[in-house]
Amino acid sequence: MRVRLAVPFVLLLAAFLPASSAAVPCSPLDCGPQATTVAGGRALALVSRGSLKLYDLGSGKRRAILLDAVLAPDGRRAVTHAGRRRLLVTYDLATARTVARTRTAEDGWTLAGVSA
Repeated sequence: MRVRLAVPFVLLLAAFLPASSAAVPCSPLDCGPQATTVAGGRALALVSRGSLKLYDLGSGKRRAILLDAVLAPDGRRAVTHAGRRRLLVTYDLATARTVARTRTAEDGWTLAGVSA
C-alpha cells in the first residue's frame, strides 16, 4: 500500500523540481562539437573546445589541429593567431598548409571572423 502512495508522490515531486546538471554550463547545442565539410567537400573541420581538427574524408586521417581558428565562409581557408596574438596565420584547408602570415601592430585582441 505504501508503494502505491509513494509512486504518485515521486512523480509529482519530479514534475516540480527543475532538471539540472552542475557539470555542464550550457546545452550540447551551444557548446557541443560542430562539424562542417571544407575544401570543396574533401575534408571535415571539427570544432571542439577551442580547437579546429581537420580530417581528410578520403583516408579518415587527421591532417591538422588549429587552435582558436576561424573558418572562412567559403570553407577554403582558416585563420588563427600566434605569437602572443601579434601574428595572423592563414591556412589552406585543402592542403593543410600555411599560405600567409600577417603581423599586427597591437596585441590584446580576439579573432572573431574572416571574410572569403
